[in-house]
Amino acid sequence: MKRHKLIAVVALITLLSSVPVFFNKQPQLVLASKKNGNAKKTKLSDSQIIKNLGVKKVANLTNDSLTAKYAAIVKGQNYTWENPYIKVNPYENSPLTVLMIFHTD
Repeated sequence: MKRHKLIAVVALITLLSSVPVFFNKQPQLVLASKKNGNAKKTKLSDSQIIKNLGVKKVANLTNDSLTAKYAAIVKGQNYTWENPYIKVNPYENSPLTVLMIFHTD
């Protein structure tokens, strides 16, 4: 029992010692030169970043149909933060996940 407490304390200290480093990071501005040779710097757009990363949308018709099904279920209903719509394992591939839908102003 003492060994488990010691491991938990060491893990907590390790976690807490890394937190200030994580929160002290300043956001970085990403700049790129214009393609026309101009030395002026510009911010990259979201679409340019996505293009540079080579990210592609993967279609998953099963997930899309389930998403549409859940949207139809909650449409016209009065689900709130206090009384949300909850579906365990909504996409039938991860039993420890939950989909929670509620309406806000």
